[in-house]
Amino acid sequence: MNTKTAKRWAQTRVQGKWGFTLCRGVLAWGLPVGIITGMIRGFNYSTLQISYAHFMTYLLLSMVGGGLVFGLAAWYTAEKEYQAYINGRSNR
Repeated sequence: MNTKTAKRWAQTRVQGKWGFTLCRGVLAWGLPVGIITGMIRGFNYSTLQISYAHFMTYLLLSMVGGGLVFGLAAWYTAEKEYQAYINGRSNR
């Protein structure tokens, strides 16, 4: 992590773990992935229509399940790098 990235993360981490996870994981990652997955998996090729139930199922699974996992993984990875950067600077 460099100084620019550390400053940006210091501003981002003010949101807190759950705010970051909601914004970056559930909404920024889970929503688009859920829409794409829901459209692909919910599409009925014989009638050329999208099943609303399948679409909503995949949308919610991607947003809640995938988005939470992605957001928390991103948070812990960035926080670990930030702490290593801060500790490395204080040891100099």
